[in-house]
Amino acid sequence: LRERTGATCEVFVLSNGDEAPERLLRPVVAGLRRVGFRARHTYKATRNMGKLLKEADRSGASVAVIIESETQATIKTLATGEQDRAELKSLPDAIRAAMGGGTAPAR
Repeated sequence: LRERTGATCEVFVLSNGDEAPERLLRPVVAGLRRVGFRARHTYKATRNMGKLLKEADRSGASVAVIIESETQATIKTLATGEQDRAELKSLPDAIRAAMGGGTAPAR
């Protein structure tokens, strides 16, 4: 489908597997979509971070967001492997910075 429509996600959201971060997956994705990011999360049951990051890379995403707790996330730039920590409340700005300072498209 991606090849036909040109649609890719920009941000792939994962959790570290703990209960609280798992509960935040859908709300974080929804919040990122509201501010204009093309975001998605995995539907796989695995908690193997290597496999999940490979899925993120295959999705076409520029960054993976790993929710670490109710307040913190790690942003990983998939092309370089660079990682930074961010507060969930400032996640959109931190993602923009990781993506090279660009802004999310307006909706």
